[in-house]
Amino acid sequence: MTYSVVSICNLALQMLDAPGILNINDKTTKRARACKRAYGPARDEVVVQYEWRAARTRTTLAPETAAPLFGWAHKYAWPADCLRLLRPNAGGRWNGPPIAGEMEGRYFLTDAGAPLKVWYLKYMTDPSEFDPLLARAIAARIAADIGREVTGKDRYVQIAEARFEKILAAAQKTDAQHDGVEEPVDSQWITGREFD
Repeated sequence: MTYSVVSICNLALQMLDAPGILNINDKTTKRARACKRAYGPARDEVVVQYEWRAARTRTTLAPETAAPLFGWAHKYAWPADCLRLLRPNAGGRWNGPPIAGEMEGRYFLTDAGAPLKVWYLKYMTDPSEFDPLLARAIAARIAADIGREVTGKDRYVQIAEARFEKILAAAQKTDAQHDGVEEPVDSQWITGREFD
């Protein structure tokens, strides 16, 4: 399924047992106004909370011309579309050893030289790029944020919060299954080593 802002908002409204909307810009309904206000912040909050595969991307960074005043040799600015820089690892490998350094504002300070290969979570403005778990997590976050306003009942907020936690747990479980595929296993035949 390809998602849109309206389809994700309608998932949120469905979680609240509320009627759907046809247009996010409809100013005549409280539901549309609430969804429009909640969508962007909920989307960014959900993406920054978890390392969603759909939001992951990689790049190389060049150091800023001005080095940090003390402590580290280099200062690297986050990419413009970066929502959260993930901990840089040696050689840019996803599961490589972490590079010593620290985050300061939208910079990574380190002694590692250029180019610095990094992974990050990008701002996701196109909902057609969302996978089903990400779309449902955003919908649950929206439902929790607008639940009281739309329904007048706290119970729906609590239900949406619980759904959000379940969806995050499902995403973690799914990623754990995929992560095993990313690490190749050397066999004796490939390496040519003899085992005792």
